[in-house]
Amino acid sequence: MKALKRSMAGEYSRELSVKVRAGLERLTRMGYKAGGTPAYGLRRLLLEETGKPKQVLNLGQRKSLLTERVIVIPGPAHEVAIVKHVFNEFAVEHRSMASIAKSLNRDGIRSFKGEWDAGAISRMIRHPYYVRSQVWGRTREYLRNKAERVPRDKWIICEGAFERSSAALLSYLRKHRRPWPV
Repeated sequence: MKALKRSMAGEYSRELSVKVRAGLERLTRMGYKAGGTPAYGLRRLLLEETGKPKQVLNLGQRKSLLTERVIVIPGPAHEVAIVKHVFNEFAVEHRSMASIAKSLNRDGIRSFKGEWDAGAISRMIRHPYYVRSQVWGRTREYLRNKAERVPRDKWIICEGAFERSSAALLSYLRKHRRPWPV
C-alpha cells in the first residue's frame, strides 16, 4: 500500500511540475517576470490585476496576490548611466571586462553584491534584459541537484518586453510624482 501511495505522490508531483512550467512559460511569453532578482540598473514593477502599476518592488520584496504581475523596468538614472558606460567601455573602447570592473571599483561604484569583477561584467554584457528581452528557462535544476544550462533554442523568450514596461513606468512615476525608490 505504501508503494502505491509513493507512486501516486510521485506522479502528482510530476504533473504539478509540468503545470507550473507551462504557467511560467506563458507568463514569460506575455512579457512578465517569472521570478528572480532583476539585473543591475533594472527594477521590478508590480502591476495590479488590471495592469495598472502598483509599486516598485525593492530587493527582497515579493508580490503577494496570485493575480498581480511583475514586469522589469529601467532603474534609477545613475544605475542606467553606469550600464551604458559599461557597454560603451566594452563595445566602443574595447576594454577588457577585468579593467572595466577595476575602474568601477576604483570609482567607488558598487553592484548589488558589492565589488565588481570580470564575471559580473561578463554576465551584464550577455544578459538578455539589456536588449529588451524577457527570458526564462536558461537553467534548470531538479530536486536539489546542481543547476544545468539549457540550450538557447529551448529558452522561453519574449522580445520587446520593455516597450510595454516603459509605458507602465511613466504611468507609475506620474501617479506618485516622486523620484525612484532606492
